Amino acid sequence: MGFNFNHNFSLNAAFAQGERQKKSAGSFLMGFSERYQRIEADTSFVPPTQGKLYPNLDKLRYGNFISSIIYFGFGYQFVIQKYFHLTIVTMGGSGLQLQNYTQDNKKRAWINYPTYATIKSQFGYNGEHVFTNLIYTYEYNTIPIKESRLKIINNWIELGVGVRF
Repeated sequence: MGFNFNHNFSLNAAFAQGERQKKSAGSFLMGFSERYQRIEADTSFVPPTQGKLYPNLDKLRYGNFISSIIYFGFGYQFVIQKYFHLTIVTMGGSGLQLQNYTQDNKKRAWINYPTYATIKSQFGYNGEHVFTNLIYTYEYNTIPIKESRLKIINNWIELGVGVRF
């Protein structure tokens, strides 16, 4: 769920192309999201020589992590010659993470504070009947466990082409 504080700026026009934005504009953004992550390993997450430095992570076998994250950011869409557009959005935040994990036959439940950040960029054409765009997304999320912080980084590229009737 997200909030856009400028009615002249459209995330929908940039990333879903369900609308057309005809002038360049930007906005502060705010959002809330729920995330579920599960990690598991058949061996230790920590190299054998480093186990003493990370005693809790060294014993980790699997875990379920549910995060409620509030994030803030800014987005701007440059409209070039009415139909071409370039959009950049950055957001970051934190929240609460419910952790339920197993360490060598010992179950633990914990609450912690993850960090979250994303950068999303887009270039496209949004014409009267034909539209296309190329979207790149970088997403950073963490799972903090005692003395360590697992970093989860996702990158993806989307290519979209469509026709309006």
